[in-house]
Amino acid sequence: MTRRARKYMAIAAIRHLAVGVLCIALPGTFQSGSYAGIVGFLRPLTYANALPWWGWLFILVCFGCALPIVTARPSHARLGLVASSIVTWAWVGGFLAAIPLGAPGGYTGIIAWSALAAKDLVLLEDPLRSPFEWIPSRGATDSARR
Repeated sequence: MTRRARKYMAIAAIRHLAVGVLCIALPGTFQSGSYAGIVGFLRPLTYANALPWWGWLFILVCFGCALPIVTARPSHARLGLVASSIVTWAWVGGFLAAIPLGAPGGYTGIIAWSALAAKDLVLLEDPLRSPFEWIPSRGATDSARR
Protein backbone atom coordinates (compact mmCIF):
# COMPACT_ATOMS: atom_id res chain seq x y z
CA MET A 1 0.00 0.00 0.00
CA THR A 2 1.55 3.30 -1.02
CA ARG A 3 2.11 6.15 1.39
CA ARG A 4 -0.42 8.25 -0.48
CA ALA A 5 -3.08 5.54 -0.26
CA ARG A 6 -2.41 5.17 3.46
CA LYS A 7 -2.75 8.93 3.87
CA TYR A 8 -6.06 8.93 2.01
CA MET A 9 -7.42 6.12 4.16
CA ALA A 10 -6.17 7.92 7.30
CA ILE A 11 -7.89 11.13 6.22
CA ALA A 12 -11.12 9.23 5.53
CA ALA A 13 -10.88 7.54 8.94
CA ILE A 14 -10.25 10.87 10.69
CA ARG A 15 -13.17 12.47 8.82
CA HIS A 16 -15.53 9.75 10.01
CA LEU A 17 -14.14 9.83 13.53
CA ALA A 18 -14.50 13.62 13.79
CA VAL A 19 -18.10 13.64 12.52
CA GLY A 20 -18.93 10.65 14.72
CA VAL A 21 -17.53 12.24 17.87
CA LEU A 22 -19.38 15.50 17.15
CA CYS A 23 -22.67 13.63 16.63
CA ILE A 24 -22.22 11.80 19.93
CA ALA A 25 -20.70 14.50 22.11
CA LEU A 26 -22.43 17.61 20.76
CA PRO A 27 -25.71 16.61 19.08
CA GLY A 28 -27.26 19.92 20.11
CA THR A 29 -24.85 21.84 17.88
CA PHE A 30 -26.51 20.45 14.74
CA GLN A 31 -29.15 23.19 14.74
CA SER A 32 -29.55 23.88 11.02
CA GLY A 33 -32.79 22.70 9.48
CA SER A 34 -30.71 20.98 6.84
CA TYR A 35 -30.06 18.19 9.36
CA ALA A 36 -33.78 17.38 9.60
CA GLY A 37 -33.53 14.88 6.75
CA ILE A 38 -30.47 13.23 8.26
CA VAL A 39 -32.28 12.77 11.56
CA GLY A 40 -35.34 11.57 9.63
CA PHE A 41 -33.42 8.52 8.42
CA LEU A 42 -33.55 7.20 11.98
CA ARG A 43 -37.17 7.86 12.86
CA PRO A 44 -38.83 7.30 15.36
CA LEU A 45 -35.79 8.47 17.34
CA THR A 46 -35.95 12.04 18.55
CA TYR A 47 -33.58 14.68 17.17
CA ALA A 48 -31.24 14.46 20.17
CA ASN A 49 -31.22 10.64 20.10
CA ALA A 50 -30.77 10.15 16.34
CA LEU A 51 -27.48 12.02 15.99
CA PRO A 52 -25.59 9.80 18.47
CA TRP A 53 -26.69 6.77 16.42
CA TRP A 54 -25.23 8.45 13.35
CA GLY A 55 -22.12 9.13 15.40
CA TRP A 56 -21.61 5.47 16.24
CA LEU A 57 -22.13 4.56 12.58
CA PHE A 58 -19.47 7.08 11.54
CA ILE A 59 -17.07 5.72 14.17
CA LEU A 60 -17.65 2.16 12.92
CA VAL A 61 -16.77 3.34 9.40
CA CYS A 62 -13.69 5.06 10.84
CA PHE A 63 -12.40 1.67 11.96
CA GLY A 64 -13.22 0.23 8.54
CA CYS A 65 -11.12 2.93 6.89
CA ALA A 66 -8.27 2.54 9.38
CA LEU A 67 -8.00 -1.26 9.07
CA PRO A 68 -6.28 -1.29 5.64
CA ILE A 69 -3.65 1.14 6.92
CA VAL A 70 -2.50 -1.68 9.20
CA THR A 71 -3.18 -4.71 6.99
CA ALA A 72 -2.44 -3.20 3.52
CA ARG A 73 -5.00 -5.63 2.07
CA PRO A 74 -7.03 -4.53 -0.97
CA SER A 75 -10.16 -6.28 0.32
CA HIS A 76 -9.98 -4.32 3.59
CA ALA A 77 -9.44 -1.06 1.74
CA ARG A 78 -12.41 -1.75 -0.55
CA LEU A 79 -14.61 -2.63 2.42
CA GLY A 80 -13.65 0.61 4.17
CA LEU A 81 -14.25 2.68 1.04
CA VAL A 82 -17.62 1.03 0.36
CA ALA A 83 -18.73 1.64 3.95
CA SER A 84 -17.50 5.22 3.76
CA SER A 85 -19.33 5.81 0.50
CA ILE A 86 -22.60 4.28 1.74
CA VAL A 87 -22.68 6.30 4.96
CA THR A 88 -21.62 9.47 3.16
CA TRP A 89 -24.28 9.04 0.44
CA ALA A 90 -26.87 8.48 3.22
CA TRP A 91 -25.74 11.77 4.77
CA VAL A 92 -26.18 13.43 1.33
CA GLY A 93 -29.65 11.88 1.15
CA GLY A 94 -30.48 13.50 4.46
CA PHE A 95 -29.50 16.91 3.13
CA LEU A 96 -31.60 16.28 0.02
CA ALA A 97 -34.56 15.18 2.14
CA ALA A 98 -34.39 18.46 4.08
CA ILE A 99 -35.14 20.52 0.97
CA PRO A 100 -38.83 19.54 0.66
CA LEU A 101 -39.12 20.04 4.42
CA GLY A 102 -38.40 23.73 3.83
CA ALA A 103 -34.84 23.66 5.13
CA PRO A 104 -32.70 24.08 2.02
CA GLY A 105 -29.64 25.18 3.97
CA GLY A 106 -27.83 22.05 2.97
CA TYR A 107 -26.92 22.87 -0.65
CA THR A 108 -23.24 23.22 0.15
CA GLY A 109 -23.48 20.12 2.32
CA ILE A 110 -24.91 18.21 -0.64
CA ILE A 111 -22.05 19.33 -2.86
CA ALA A 112 -19.25 18.72 -0.35
CA TRP A 113 -20.47 15.35 0.94
CA SER A 114 -21.26 14.16 -2.61
CA ALA A 115 -17.70 15.00 -3.66
CA LEU A 116 -16.29 13.04 -0.72
CA ALA A 117 -18.45 10.01 -1.50
CA ALA A 118 -17.54 10.20 -5.19
CA LYS A 119 -13.82 10.28 -4.31
CA ASP A 120 -14.27 7.12 -2.27
CA LEU A 121 -15.94 5.44 -5.25
CA VAL A 122 -13.10 6.47 -7.57
CA LEU A 123 -10.55 4.90 -5.24
CA LEU A 124 -12.45 1.60 -5.18
CA GLU A 125 -10.87 0.72 -8.52
CA ASP A 126 -7.42 0.39 -6.95
CA PRO A 127 -7.55 1.34 -3.27
CA LEU A 128 -3.93 0.60 -2.49
CA ARG A 129 -2.71 3.26 -4.86
CA SER A 130 -3.66 6.88 -5.39
CA PRO A 131 -5.27 7.52 -8.81
CA PHE A 132 -2.69 10.30 -9.19
CA GLU A 133 0.30 8.11 -8.32
CA TRP A 134 1.72 8.44 -11.84
CA ILE A 135 2.00 12.25 -11.72
CA PRO A 136 5.18 12.60 -9.61
CA SER A 137 6.94 9.72 -11.37
CA ARG A 138 6.03 11.03 -14.82
CA GLY A 139 7.18 14.50 -13.86
CA ALA A 140 10.55 13.10 -12.76
CA THR A 141 10.86 11.12 -16.00
CA ASP A 142 9.99 14.18 -18.12
CA SER A 143 12.56 16.28 -16.24
CA ALA A 144 15.26 13.64 -16.78
CA ARG A 145 14.64 13.71 -20.55
CA ARG A 146 15.22 17.46 -20.79
